Amino acid sequence: RTLDEYGKEAVDNILDIEAKRCEDDHSIYTFRRLSENKVSAGTGFDLNDPDQWKSIDVIDTPEARKADFAVEVEGASMEPDYHDGDIVYIALASEIPVGQVGLFIQNGKGYIKEAGDGCIISRNPEYENIFPEDGNIECKGSVIGIAEVVE
Repeated sequence: RTLDEYGKEAVDNILDIEAKRCEDDHSIYTFRRLSENKVSAGTGFDLNDPDQWKSIDVIDTPEARKADFAVEVEGASMEPDYHDGDIVYIALASEIPVGQVGLFIQNGKGYIKEAGDGCIISRNPEYENIFPEDGNIECKGSVIGIAEVVE
């Protein structure tokens, strides 16, 4: 109470900052395994290259804590469920049930697709499904959520 005007203004600023932080009831979690490579119409994808990963701040959720890594979606082949620019969490798995969405690799390119019976499915009807005749399809994991990035 005996602070001068400068001290009172500094304390008021800190109180404003803390009040704003407390209004946002979401905790922030630093997710450390976002792939530098995008998927869906993606480029190569190497899970073992330490230089291919970066960290991002996301809203803390159970999915964020369970995910083994995350990738950014590029393209519209999985709309309306997944959009260009979405960051999706991946749990490692060598296979997933038909109907579930996962991360698949074919000919060195990564795709977020629905597991089908004998192919991987694009949910957007404007895009073709992908078949093993065009190259072996390898499942890398299951999509378990979409990240909410903290700017």
